[in-house]
Parts: sequence; C-alpha cells; structure tokens
Amino acid sequence: MKHFKSSKSAFEYAELLVADSVVLSFDIFDTLVHRYVSPKIVIDGLCNWLKKVANDRSIALLADPWEARHQAYVEISAGRESKGLDFEVDYIEFCRKWIEICFGSSYSEHLASELQATELDLELSVIYPNKHALEFFNKIKGYGQKIILVSDMYLSTSHVENILKCAGYDLSWFEKIYVSSDSGYLKRTGNLFKFIEKDIDFSGNYIFHFGDNEEADGMSAKTVGWNSNIVQDKEEFEYIRDAQKDVDMNNYDPNFLGLNGYKYSNRKMINDLGEPASLLGPVLTSHLHKCVEHCLEHDIKKIYFLSREGAVLKVIFDNLVKGLHPNSKIESRYFYTSRLASITPNFRNGITLKLLQNCIKNTGTYTVDKILAPFRIHKDILNRCCREYGIPSINSPLPPNFETWDPFLNLIDDIEINKLVTKTGIDQHELFIEYLEDLNFFKDKKIAMVDVGWSGQIQDNIYQSIRFHGDCPEIHGIYLGCKVAAHERQASKSKYYWTMSDESHMGWFGYSTIRSVFIMETLTRAPHATVVGYNKEHGKVVPAFKSEQENSRKIEIESDSLIASYQRNAIKYSENYVSFCKFYNLTSSAPMSFAKICLDQMIRFPSIDFSSKIGKIDNVSDLGSNEVINLSGGNEGFLSFIRSHKFTLWPYAKTSNFNKWVQLTYVALKAYRCADRNIPIPRMPSTNNFGYIIPKDKSPAKLSNIVTNEKFLVNEEYFQLLSLINDSAKDCISLSESYNPSSTVLSYFSFKLTNFLCNLRRKQRYYNDTYRFKVMLKQKNSKNIS
Repeated sequence: MKHFKSSKSAFEYAELLVADSVVLSFDIFDTLVHRYVSPKIVIDGLCNWLKKVANDRSIALLADPWEARHQAYVEISAGRESKGLDFEVDYIEFCRKWIEICFGSSYSEHLASELQATELDLELSVIYPNKHALEFFNKIKGYGQKIILVSDMYLSTSHVENILKCAGYDLSWFEKIYVSSDSGYLKRTGNLFKFIEKDIDFSGNYIFHFGDNEEADGMSAKTVGWNSNIVQDKEEFEYIRDAQKDVDMNNYDPNFLGLNGYKYSNRKMINDLGEPASLLGPVLTSHLHKCVEHCLEHDIKKIYFLSREGAVLKVIFDNLVKGLHPNSKIESRYFYTSRLASITPNFRNGITLKLLQNCIKNTGTYTVDKILAPFRIHKDILNRCCREYGIPSINSPLPPNFETWDPFLNLIDDIEINKLVTKTGIDQHELFIEYLEDLNFFKDKKIAMVDVGWSGQIQDNIYQSIRFHGDCPEIHGIYLGCKVAAHERQASKSKYYWTMSDESHMGWFGYSTIRSVFIMETLTRAPHATVVGYNKEHGKVVPAFKSEQENSRKIEIESDSLIASYQRNAIKYSENYVSFCKFYNLTSSAPMSFAKICLDQMIRFPSIDFSSKIGKIDNVSDLGSNEVINLSGGNEGFLSFIRSHKFTLWPYAKTSNFNKWVQLTYVALKAYRCADRNIPIPRMPSTNNFGYIIPKDKSPAKLSNIVTNEKFLVNEEYFQLLSLINDSAKDCISLSESYNPSSTVLSYFSFKLTNFLCNLRRKQRYYNDTYRFKVMLKQKNSKNIS
C-alpha cells in the first residue's frame, strides 16, 4: 500500500500505470472532488430547508430533522442488511422515509423529490475538482485506459454523475461508476470491491485503486487483493480538518457563521477567479442583506439606489433578492442624482442659510468661488459683485468668522445673484419632478433609498423638493453609516436608518468608518461622471453629467480600473454569500458582526498592499467645487505623518507603513479624541441666536494647498463595463488584502486601551459590537482563511 502526501505525485504515479492490462480505480469524494465546507454543513442546509418548508407551507414538523434523518438512515439500512446487503441506504427510499418521519406519510412522495433536488443544488454549490485529477484524465483520455470510479456514498449514482459533470469531469472517461447506495455494498466492508471484480471480470492484482480513506480505500482494498494507494494531499487534508472544526465553532457561537461564510466564499473565489475575497465584499453584502430585510419588514416594494455609489450596491442587492427571496416583489431602480443635482431644485427661494451651510461644509477652501460653486453663478457676475461689496475677488481667502462678515452677507443677499439662483432652481425643480415621475417615484406610499451614507444630504434635498407634492411617499433612507446630521434631518415622511455605523452609537468596530467615510465612497464609486443636473432631450428628462474633459473627471478615470477590481470582487462575493446563506437560512445579524470586523480592518488596520493602492486614489468633491484631494496624502516619514495626519482623509493608510504598535496606539488615541464628539440625539442645530452659522474653524483662513483640477446602465451592462475597464488589473487583489484575524486581535487591544483612556478622563466608553474576545482568539487560531 502506497501513501502520497500530494495529489500531484499520486496522479503522476497513476500516469505510469496506464496500460491495457490494468484497471485504474478512483474514489470520488475528497479524491477527485473536494468540498468548500464540511459535509455536515450540507446536511445542516437540508435540515434548515425542511424547517423552512414547514414554516412557509404551514405544515406541522413532527420530529427534529437531524434526528429524523438518523432514524430514517438506520431503518432503511437495517432493512437492506436483513436482505444480505451491507448497512447502507437506498437513496430514494431514504428520502421518502426522512420526509415521512418529519411530516407524515401523505407528504413523502412529492416532498422527497424536492428534498433530492435541494440536496443536489447544495452539493453543487460547494464542490470543486482536484485540478491534478482533471489534468490527468484530460491527458490520457485518448489512450483507451479502463477507468472505474468507486464511492461509499448514500447519494444516488445520478446525483454523483451530476456532481462530477459540474466539477468538469467528462463521464465518457469512465467505464463505470459504482456507488454504495445503488449497489448495496460498501468499500469499507470490502464487499463493494468484490462486487466490482465480478462485474468487470478482472483480478484484483491488476486493479490499482486510489482514495483518501485509510480504512475504506486502503486496508479494505488491500484485503481483497487490490493494489491500494492512499492520497492525502497535505493542503487539502488540513482544509478538510479545519472545515470540520468550523461546524463545532458554529455551535459554540452562531456569529462564527460570518467568518465561515467568508472562508467558503474566499476559497471559492481563489479557485474561480484566482484571487481571494477582499474585505469590501462582506461589508457591502451584509449592509444590503439588512436593506432587503428592512424592505420586507416595512412592506416596501420599490427601492432606489443613489448614484454614484448606488450602482454596485444595486447589483449586489439584486443578487440577494434573487437568491434569498425570489418570490418577493421588490423592484430596484438606479437613481441618477448627486448632492449637486438634488440641491439645485431647492434654489427656488434663492440663497438660504440652510443651503449656504451645506455649501460651506462641502469645502475646506473658504473662498467665494468654492463656497458658492453649487449655485453655478457665472464667474464674471460673481467677480463684479464681490468687488462691489469689498471682496477683492472670488478666489480671495475669506477672513475668520466670514459667515457674520458684512461684505459676505451683502453678497449672498444681492438681488441679481438671487434672481439668477432662483431661476436656476425653478427650472431644475420642474425637470426634477418630471424625472421622478418617469421613475414612478410617486406611485408607492413607501419607498426606500440606499447609499453608503453619511449625513443624508441627498435624501433631505429630494424630500425638500417634493414634500408639498400631493403624492409624496414616505422615504426610508437606509445607509451603511449615519452621522448625527442625518438624524437632525429626520422628518415625518423622511426617515433615516443605519445598518453598521452610527455617530451616536459607540460600537467600536462599526464606528471605524465614521471618521474615514471617504474610503467607502471611493470604493463604491461607479465609473461614470457625477450627475450635475437634468436636461430635456426628445421630450424626456435625462441626467446631465459632468464633462469628461474636466480635469477632476480625468483624474477620476485614472482609478476606475482599480476600483472596478474591488467592485467585481464584491459582486462575486455576494453570489457566494447567497449560496452559503441557504445552508442556514441566515438573517443579516450573524454575518453583520463579521462584516463590522472587516470594515474595521479595511479602514483602521489596512495592509500595506491595500493602503498603497487605495491611498493613491484622489477624491473629488461632487458639490460643484471640483476639489481634488488624495486619500492618504502620499508616503512620508513618521515625523511628517505626526504633523499632517489631522489633514489627511485616511490617516490610517499611513500607519500601515509603521509597526503594529504604532498602528494600535494611533487608532486608540484617535478614537479617544473622537469620544467627546459623540453627542446624544437630538442635538441642537449649529446656529447662533441670529441664525448665522457658527464657524467650524476660528483660525485665520488660508488658501489650502489642494490642487483644483452616454448614459450609464446597471446590472448586465454594469458587469460588462466592469469587465472591460478591469482587464488591465484583473488579478490586482492580493492575499494580504483579505481578512487577517491578527488585525482583529490588534483592534481589540486598541479598543481596551481607548476605554482605559476614556475612563481616566470620564469620557463615554466604546462598546464591543461584534464577537466576544474568546471568539476572536478562536478566529485567530482558525487555519486556511486565505
């Protein structure tokens, strides 16, 4: 009996045996075909399917599905054993008996066939071929070699054949397939080998059998005179053992299902795409799973995805609805809009303080040109008015407290300027309402809007434009994260919900994104220009896009390929996520805990590869100022980082270049500084007694060093576009960018350090919004995540 520690060497040996005088025999499962999960998880999936059938069809479940399965297996096997066969089931009889014990004899016939189809679907979703076996069979397929397959498996031969075909094997390569459930004999008793000898009329001395099981494929085959060869590929064998432990971890803490779902998807993507699952996939998929549940809970039939982040969100959402709730009537639409396009219809009353406040928050460069950019006033007119009121030019830096400075107040009260702004607002409002009517926006009493977050400005702009419309629907804004400003905008028919992060809830892992929102906005950006307004073409209102020739747009295009890599990866992850959810009828709660951990790692503890790629992307303001800011601010030394980290959109990207202790300490200190900013809802609006805005920065204003610089379709077209623009960077996602359990433990110690500092100063503490620490340690010890 030979032993092989790698599949490659085993099939190289098999190639040497090819001859007319011998028969090559192969085990199927864990030799030719592997699973991404433990077989127990497939059975879990079937048991949960039976529970779902009972619930959905209002059928009384008479026994626990797991116990019923065991009872059915024993009864059918014992019956066959009494007839002189081995203790093995007949698959068809077994399924009928299982259904009969669960639901009664009246359901056994038609539900048994559904059970068989469901089991096949689950099996097909978790199998993949042994690549060395495929190479071997393809190489010798023209030699006329006599090959048989042998398996101890309760599934029927037809099921096994379907599994082999799905894994890429051509059934014509094999003379015959022997399965214990159909023959009634088992390998481990040796009876199946004896049965095969008689059937093919070959002596065991000339049969070389390859399999993974020491007893069934080794000793039993050797005992009856076959040449047995044990193939236990080291890598695959470790993965199988780890998959068995995953089942135990699911029982230890259901939240562990999030990690196991990731491991399943990660392994599948490495095989299918040649790259691991990025951290973006779990984050977006869990967020959108919660969105699906919200729509079902509140009976919302129509959901709008706001551009530009909504494009990839819509594709993932549709995957989840199709896979998890195929009978729901939820309809998703892509909504061409932006902060600029949605705020313009509200210019009907000229420049108001609320509009001005939004414009000031949009820029860090306090000049008339930047602040009033959304109002789209011609620069010549604006320059003339500035000089008239004592402001040198539209590009002159404004003084501290400019919101109460008379020249500036006189400028925004100018009659000519307000007339121009009002006309623009009225024109755009008419077009905007017509565009919404074309989207059937006013047909439903409730609708949902989905975006990544954060302050709900687009939703509020839309609501303010339509709140006096007779058919104004109740709007549910569902966001990955919400800032306090979103809650302040809450109205009776405009509501805000968050799924992972909220500024007023100090969950440690979810809170990571609140202070670094630009990462999620950048990674979900669609590869089309910002919507700047609406035009009428051929009697139909269509979105107007920023010119492709503008410098800020050209800068965006440079990173479209890189962003597409992560989006394509996230979309593929969502497809695998759907498959895994079917095993446990998962809600969003268990995967959500793991998704928050991924969000935390992506933002606070990024790998060097991830931070170097994403950090070089430039973020562009979409409220008309066209300011371009690099996410990480470029590479620099430690002292330079200390001086500039406050002004960087994503400072954590820079800490990835230093050691783990620097990362841990910086995360803790930054979170500690943010702790006093968490103000309970409701909070007073940021205005003084006279209605003027309180300035964010009372230091002297300076010009910053910022460098200013056909209709898009979603789903099938979006996949095609991602493929086209992603060709040059197809395999850009590396293993180091996938989930790293060590980062989770590092974040936990940052969490403890932060709360220690908060206790010293009596600040509000953060709370752990994911796993218990023991589970984190078990995750860290879990193998084969990548």
